[in-house]
Formats: sequence, C-alpha cells, structure tokens
Amino acid sequence: MVIARAYIDQCLTADEVRNLAIEGLGQIELAGKRVLVIIPDSTRSCPLAMFFRLLCELIRPKAKKLDFLIALGTHPPMPDDLRRRSIVPGYDIPLGEHTWTIPVIRDLEGGSGLPRDWRLETDGSVSEIIQETYRSLWQEFTSVVDLFFSPDDPSPAGTFRLDRVEALRRCLDALAINYRIGRAEQNLLKLVNADNWPTILGVTVDLRTFWDVYQKTQEKKSLRGATPGPKPGSADTAPGPPADSPATGPAAASSSSLPSAS
Repeated sequence: MVIARAYIDQCLTADEVRNLAIEGLGQIELAGKRVLVIIPDSTRSCPLAMFFRLLCELIRPKAKKLDFLIALGTHPPMPDDLRRRSIVPGYDIPLGEHTWTIPVIRDLEGGSGLPRDWRLETDGSVSEIIQETYRSLWQEFTSVVDLFFSPDDPSPAGTFRLDRVEALRRCLDALAINYRIGRAEQNLLKLVNADNWPTILGVTVDLRTFWDVYQKTQEKKSLRGATPGPKPGSADTAPGPPADSPATGPAAASSSSLPSAS
C-alpha cells in the first residue's frame, strides 16, 4: 500500500501530510494490534518530530500498543559520534566521507590554537600558557615543526620523510584532541593514509597561514627588486623595438604547492 503526493516547486504542508497519513492508516486494521514504527537515526534526515506526533495521534487511540525503534544500521561512526564534549577550534579537513576539525598544535613561532590559561605575573603583566592537559603535546610537536621547516632557512620544505609509525601516531594525536580516536577507530575508518598524512600534520603546524605570509613576503621582495617602468604619460615613442619590461624576481611559491611525502 503506497500513497504519495509531491510537488516540483514546493513542499507539502502540514495539513497535506496529515491528510495523507489519515488516508494511508485508514486502510490498515489497527484495532487491538501491537504496532512497531521503525524510524531513522541521525544519518538520515526527515521531519521526524512531526511524524512522531502525527503517528501517536492517529495510532495510539486504536492500537493495543505503539512502540518506536530507531534503525541504527551498520554504518561506521561519524564525527558527531566520536566528538568530545569540548571542541578546540581549528581547520575543517575532509577525511574519508566526512569533515573533521583539527586544531593548530604548534606553529613555527611556538604559537598554538590549543586552550591557554592566563597567569598574572609579579610585575602585573599577564602571560598565556598552554593548559596542562595539552602542554606535553605542544612540546612534542616541535619535531613536526622541524619536519616542515628548515632551521637554517625557515621556508616550507619541498619533500620530507617520516617513519610511518611516527606519522600515524602524530596524526592520531591531532585527531584525538577533538575526537575519541585510537587504533580501533583508525583501523575501522581508515582516516589517515599514505596520501593525506602530510595534509593533517601540515594543519597542526598552521602551514596554510605560513604559506600565505611567505607568498606575500616573496611578492613584496619581487616588487622591490623590479626595475621602474616609464612614468605615466611618457610612453616610449622613439623608433625601434619597445623598451624592455621591468625585471622581476622569481615567482612566489603557490599556496597549492604543499610539500609532498616520499
């Protein structure tokens, strides 16, 4: 038994939905029956509250008993299922079929997006310190900063190497800040892989912001080194080939030229 009605350019009104429900349920003998209604979980969207109230109104007076069962299915856990109560802001990174929030743990200058406490110093000034829960992680990620930035020339390295065990461990450390992620979840969801681990770790050291600043700095250097062109209104009208164009420095690195793993 199927009863349907739909529009191309609008949704059904609440009264139309109610009338359809009355029509459909009117074809079922509900008196004295035990009725079980299977409803979707959070992975499916529908006007669940409206249907719940409507089915209770129409079925409960007739049926002997009315129960609802949530269809959990067999889908793997999603970010909302693993999310911790308190979320540290960061970059939203697509991993697998969903988006995960990964905070900046330690950047090149030692800054961090991790929660910080204020401390009042003896001279009256206020200093910020990483909260104790995250302090050891902030210290350990010095090695990840060194992975991306050369101590002698602080510009992003083009190619880098990292042991797979260490790479996976650091990525899971970053994910575990906001989610209940461990070995079992990694093996089930396969969030970290051989292709995306540089992206994940790059987020933890705020590589995106560094690239933006680095690119703008290189562009300014190129402009300062350019040969001045003719003044407005003083175009070269002499016979012969046109004047040489101003010389510029090498093109700045593109922000999409992220380091590659090898």
